[in-house]
Formats: sequence, structure tokens, C-alpha cells
Amino acid sequence: MTVSHLSRTSLTGLLLLLLGASGAAALWVLAVFIFDLPSSTLAFIACADLIVMMRLARLAPGIWRGMQAALGTALAIALAQWGLMATHVGLQLGMLPWESLPKMGLGFAWMLSGFWLSAFDLCLYAFAILLAALLGR
Repeated sequence: MTVSHLSRTSLTGLLLLLLGASGAAALWVLAVFIFDLPSSTLAFIACADLIVMMRLARLAPGIWRGMQAALGTALAIALAQWGLMATHVGLQLGMLPWESLPKMGLGFAWMLSGFWLSAFDLCLYAFAILLAALLGR
């Protein structure tokens, strides 16, 4: 199949973007708590996952596919931070992670992330998003 036959956007591509971002975020939260890993380094696994998902969707190569991979990586980072903060607070309150996740608002998760994340973590997140944009093309 040539490049001209490939679509720029598709419903399958968008579904794979959401599936890849949520799957990478779930894997991220599990890996942090099971293996006691630093959370910011797992942004590159989310980046690689979204790049592969965009290529599996068979979207046409170019800037648009790179931007979708970057958007998916940013979504995975946001979902993972929300899951990590909800799990930390939920464990302190005696709740399971899936019980505390719907109870925590995004504003509170954002505030807790501000206390939790350092400038180095934010730089790694920005680099992972940039890498997804560049390698996703």
C-alpha cells in the first residue's frame, strides 16, 4: 500500500491512541508500585507505546502522525500522574486504587503532582513528548 492510500486520520487511529495512552498509564502505575521504580523514567515507555500504536493504525507518515503520538504521550503522562496521586492518597485512606481514582478530582491531582514532581521530572516528560513527535513521523 502506498502512502497516498493511507489516511491521515481514522477512527481506528483515534481509538488506538486512546487505548495506547490508557494502557501505558495503567502499566506505568503498576510498575511504579510493584517494582518501586522512579515514575518519570517510564514516560519513555509510554512514548514508545504510542509510536508503535500510531504505526499499527497505518496512518500516513508525516507531521500529523507525530503530533498524534505526542498528544497520546501527553495524555498517558496525565493519566499516569492522576493514577499515581489517586493511588497514593487512596492507600493512606485504606481504599483500593480503582476506588480512589474516580473520587479524586483533576484539580487535586494536579496540586499533589506539583508537590511530588521535580524540575527534572518535568524535563523528562517534555523530552518524551518531543521524542514522540519526532519519532512518530
